[in-house]
This record gives sequence, structure tokens and C-alpha cells, in this order.
Amino acid sequence: MQRIKHIYSISLLISIGILTIGCGKIPPVPEKEKLQQMSFEEFMEHQRYYTSNKLKPDYLTQSSVNTKLSNAKEDVYGFMSRRIDGLTQYCNAIGGTIQNKEVFRDSLIAKSNQYKLEWLAAEKQLALKIPGWNNISSYCVINDKPFFGFQIKQPYIENTRIDNAWWTTQVKVRKITSLENLSDTTPFLSQQELADIKSNALAMDEQNQQRQKRYDEAEKRKKEQKEQKEQKERELNVLRNRKGTNTMTFFDNYKCYDNTIADGRAIDARIAVYNSFTKALSFTPAMCQQICQEENEKYTGYTQLQQALDDKWQFISKLGDKQYQQSNCVCTGFQFVLKK
Repeated sequence: MQRIKHIYSISLLISIGILTIGCGKIPPVPEKEKLQQMSFEEFMEHQRYYTSNKLKPDYLTQSSVNTKLSNAKEDVYGFMSRRIDGLTQYCNAIGGTIQNKEVFRDSLIAKSNQYKLEWLAAEKQLALKIPGWNNISSYCVINDKPFFGFQIKQPYIENTRIDNAWWTTQVKVRKITSLENLSDTTPFLSQQELADIKSNALAMDEQNQQRQKRYDEAEKRKKEQKEQKEQKERELNVLRNRKGTNTMTFFDNYKCYDNTIADGRAIDARIAVYNSFTKALSFTPAMCQQICQEENEKYTGYTQLQQALDDKWQFISKLGDKQYQQSNCVCTGFQFVLKK
């Protein structure tokens, strides 16, 4: 019975209290002299970071405080602050400085007109050289080389049950093992890698210019098409708003390669066909139909007679038949006298 009460007490403490993984109570950071003698792995162990796999370079620590506790948020932020202070003290003790990734990246490239493109190119180069580059926010830099980096997950509320939530933060630390064999005098980026960054930046600049050129040309075409459409509409309105008696021609049938097609029947998509025998542009039936309607609209404002009648033009008389030919397309129709 006593054992059951003990287990229950522990469970209750975890459910409403503080859960800290990989650290327990954070040990005080040793003095500078002792830090200088500690390897990275020894410091991680001393500060109670943990790794689930010794072959992986990531060390983790996490703190979660139940939101039911009044100081939950402050405790988690305090935990995050103490972890940052500890990593900073260790970095400074071994001769390094903490830099965020952008500052470190920018220290590698020259400021120029292509600066933005160069840092984009540098990002790609660094991602190849430093595993996990995109997942690390700050680095301990020694002799212009990153020794370790860390990423802090900003405190957030994690819901484990409907009635149970935790303020949580996590710190991930990674040793940059890919650079361990570089000597203190060896540049972090070789001349070839720097040249690659410059070359890639120029290539991106060229791509951007081509992309901008295509965009500008497309926008110019859209503007011209809009202006042409507006101009056409103005011209059509002049024709439609005429008063008095006018003669109008409407082609309501067409012939294409000797095939008579009834007006209004779409045959296929509008595709121009080059006639290899006559060396002249030929038209499909669907194109021929549109040519005839456009010819109607050009001089009357309407594609069909019925449109004019619907727009309050009155039929007066029918004068006679008319024909219009363009290449292999022949439009046939009649001339009418209409009044408005």
C-alpha cells in the first residue's frame, strides 16, 4: 500500500509539475580555466545534454513546465536563457565567439552589387559543407570556422491531453565534425569554393534578368492586347450607335475547301495550316467561320444580323447577295438596309 502511494505521488508530481529531459537541474557552468580543459563531449555531459545515438552529432535538452503552475512560462524562458549562457561561456573559454548564421555567412563573402545573390549562392555552398546548416541558427566560430552550432525552439504550449498543457522548449547542439581535420591556417572556404559562389551568383543574376525580361515582355503584350481590345470596343460602339439608315453586309455562311458549313457550327480548334502545295496560308473550317464573323463586325459592329436587330436596328430591305474571300476561305451572305 505504501509503495502504491509512493508511485501515485511521483505520477502526480510529473503530471502537474516540471518535466526536464536530459538535464535535471542544470549544473553550474565551470570556471573559465576548467572549461578550457573540457572537450565538447565532456561539456555536453557535464551540462546534462543527451544524445540517443553516439554516432549522431546532435545533443538535446528539453524543459516542459505544466501551465497550471503560475510561473510556468517564466521557468521555461529561464531554462532557455541559462542554456544559451552556458553555451556562450564555453565557446568564449575555448577562444570562440557566438555568431548567428547570417553574420557568419556574410563574413565569408564580399559586399558587392550581387550581395543578395552571393549570399543565396553561399547558402547553397554552406549547406553542402555543413550538414544540417539550414537547421542551425547560431554557431560558435573559432578561427573563422564553426566549431559547433545550436538551434533553440522558442517556448510554446504543448497539449498532451484536453486538460493538460505544458510550456516547452528544446535546445539542440551539433558539433561540426566535418571540419575537424581543417588546420587553423586552412581557410574555411577554399578559393575554388569562393569562386563557385561568385560564379553561381552571376548565373542566378543572369537567370533573374532573363526571367524579368520575359515578365516585362508578357506584361507589355498584355497591356497592348488590353489597349487593342479597348480600341476595338470603342470603334464597335461608334458603329452600333449610328443613327439613321445604313447599308450593312452580313456573311452567314462560309466555304472551306469546297465544304459548305452552316453558320454557327464550330468544327475544331482555331489552327492555321500551311499549304505546302500552294505555299499559302490555309484556314480550317473553324477559322473560316471566325474570319467571316470578324468581317461582319468590322463594318457593322455585329457578328450576326440578329445581334443588330436585337440592338433596335429595324429591317428595311434586302439588297442582294455578297461574297468575301480570304485564301481558301469564302464567306457568303447578303446586304441589308437597316434603320435606327
